[in-house]
Amino acid sequence: MVQSSLNPPPGFVDALHKLEYDKVVDRISKLVCSESGRQSALRLLPKTDKIIIERELQKVSEAKELLIAESAVPIDGFKNIVVALKKTTVENQVLTIVELLEIAATIRISRSLKYFLAKRASQYPALGLYHEQLFADKIVEHHIDDALDERGFVKDTASRELREIRRSMVLASDALRKKLESILRGVAQQEFLQEEIITTRDGRFVIPIKTEYKHSVPGFIHSTSSSGATVFIEPAESLELNNALRELQLREQREIHRILADLTKQVGIVREPLTLSFGALTELDVIVARGKYSIEICGNPPLISTTPVIKLFNARHPVLLQHLKREKTVPLSIELGSNTHTLIITGPNAGGKTVTMKTVGLLTLCAQAGIHIPADSESEIYPFQKIFVDIGDEQSIENDLSTFSSHLNTLHTILEEADASSLILVDEIGAGTDPAEGGALAAAVLQDLTARQSITIATTHHGILKVFAHETPGMDNGSMEFDQKSLLPTYRFRSGIPGSSYAFELAERLGIS
Repeated sequence: MVQSSLNPPPGFVDALHKLEYDKVVDRISKLVCSESGRQSALRLLPKTDKIIIERELQKVSEAKELLIAESAVPIDGFKNIVVALKKTTVENQVLTIVELLEIAATIRISRSLKYFLAKRASQYPALGLYHEQLFADKIVEHHIDDALDERGFVKDTASRELREIRRSMVLASDALRKKLESILRGVAQQEFLQEEIITTRDGRFVIPIKTEYKHSVPGFIHSTSSSGATVFIEPAESLELNNALRELQLREQREIHRILADLTKQVGIVREPLTLSFGALTELDVIVARGKYSIEICGNPPLISTTPVIKLFNARHPVLLQHLKREKTVPLSIELGSNTHTLIITGPNAGGKTVTMKTVGLLTLCAQAGIHIPADSESEIYPFQKIFVDIGDEQSIENDLSTFSSHLNTLHTILEEADASSLILVDEIGAGTDPAEGGALAAAVLQDLTARQSITIATTHHGILKVFAHETPGMDNGSMEFDQKSLLPTYRFRSGIPGSSYAFELAERLGIS
């Protein structure tokens, strides 16, 4: 089984945050059936091993196909039984009734899912492998079901001893109640009663007597009402019967404890296979949730390349899909890696440059995490070892860093660590300083990264970079389309074509002449 890790790969920490990866896994976490599945979904992280990524994507593809064919997978209802199973290893620890019922329910779900997957193993081989890990033995489940009812009570039939004790309790209770009713009638005639009822205090049957008459009824005072007007007395005449009933109650408690301890021991015997089964259920829950998510976003598993490339066809930003209808999102097609390693994207502000770059980055993270992406199935992604992202204003008052200084710090880190297995996304490269100097600095950085064959996407308004990209092998231009008639961006990416910032046109549209 592939376990989720709490710690992302070292080269992904910043990218996960800046590319809003958490919004994708948060959505997936809402599609699971269990709390353990929800926690596991939130821990889904990108992987860097091609074989592992392909295996995870295959599982999700099978789950998606299964959901479409069957509409549901019988996995709903299992609980987190890890703590309960650990208790069975501690001497004198006894599982609660709730814990035992949850274990029995989990075994039922495990067995049902095991048979479900085994029956379809030839059609869904990646999911079918899980049936070997799922616990299906009925013995422990039947023992729990024989002893406990669904309301959380131990059944009379749980043991012969318990049945006899409870039968005696009924007889003792009836005898005690008859005795108290007789006492009640006598006391009522003398108007000592506050109320003509029989109640209990501290497990003993008592009658409510007016405080001023408490010495008129021989017996033991167990408590007083909050107003002080009533005392609850156990009449001396009923003491022996009360004692007998109390003794039976204590015997009942000891027998229930013995029954629960015996069930705990039985669960302990199968603790290891149950633990393995619970882990498989949790993994399957997250896999099925990813299948649901794929259906939701019209997702596909991209091909995982052996060489550093990104090929996206009709791709969409998954977070935008959550908030906008599919027809309102503009598809993106982009190719990098074969002959072009560096892409310079130009175009107007608010025209979609940053969203285009973020789409590439987020879909790469998703694919490497074994999550289908909203793009054509011919899309291809390389399992990058590091993803560097410089997006947004990272200036820090505490560290006395301007926006440009922060930008330089990020570029310095990139130049120190990037290689041919890195994906680099830089928004407004060289901005925040003198345009001529910023453009020259950006050109030098991009030339270095291109020479390393890092896959790099940078957005800019520097005209010099458009010329530089056109003239430099391994670099290319791209731009965001702009409708010059309406003076509105179309948000369509154009490969190989440099764009304009359309500053004068936008100013005119805003009424600046």
